[in-house]
Amino acid sequence: MFEAHQRIGGGLRTEALFDSEILHDICAAVHPMAPASPFMRSLDLEAHGVPLLHSPAACGHPLQGRPAALAWRDLDATCAGLGRDGQRWRRPMLPLMERSADVVDLMLSTQRTPPNPKALALLATRLPAQALRVGGGLRTEAARALLTGVAAHGIGRLPSPASAAVALLLGHLAHTTGWPVPQGGSQAVAAVMARQIERLGGRIHTGVRVDDLRDRPPAGSPSWTSRPANWPGSPRCPRGTSARCPATGTDRALPRPTSSSTARSPGPTPASPRPPRSTWAGPTARHRNWPEPRRRRPGG
Repeated sequence: MFEAHQRIGGGLRTEALFDSEILHDICAAVHPMAPASPFMRSLDLEAHGVPLLHSPAACGHPLQGRPAALAWRDLDATCAGLGRDGQRWRRPMLPLMERSADVVDLMLSTQRTPPNPKALALLATRLPAQALRVGGGLRTEAARALLTGVAAHGIGRLPSPASAAVALLLGHLAHTTGWPVPQGGSQAVAAVMARQIERLGGRIHTGVRVDDLRDRPPAGSPSWTSRPANWPGSPRCPRGTSARCPATGTDRALPRPTSSSTARSPGPTPASPRPPRSTWAGPTARHRNWPEPRRRRPGG
């Protein structure tokens, strides 16, 4: 495996940015799919020494001048907090919760096996309402903001069938397996995957950038971790350029959990120890025929 950065992980990197005692997840920090997706269930992070830490509130959406809208692990508590929209939140979520494993397996399947008919029926009767209107028919500002914030994780047009599917998937998981954070930061997840690759005989080379399909290793079939339009050498990804992440974030170091009523957490996130030293750290490996990476010119 070849990684352009000096450390593997991409969006799973964890670094000390402002204070050596505080670790920051560079991109992904909360992982609702870690305990839910078929692959991550088979990987079993906790068996590899990476506990998943949960807060009583899975996620929330800040509101101007009022308490944040919260999706609690407890569905009844969530519905109570959403007032007159509580039952409108319960109606689509509760049936999905009751068949959560089937719903997740269907939405993340390879489409090579017949879908579970009950899970398919649940989604077929709920997707249209979510796809046609922002907020999915919810009426209060808090409930609409909460659902729309979850749907926006699809990073696409709102509303749409894709964003509706994301809203139903991540929304119901808030009340089942939750939205946990891995102890040690997201880098701990990448470290488990790296150890599995190496256990199976794979090798990881960091600091190696592939700018063109001709630069790939001379043997074997390449496997890219980006969409086809961003493959090196693609007409839409000129040589020397790279894809840009459509999402951005802000890091702030806080001495203790905020007491603000608009973003209050029912329990502080436990302090995470530093992840172990990477097993892939070492000299940069380059194929002898690979050119030096081209630097992007100012304004280019």
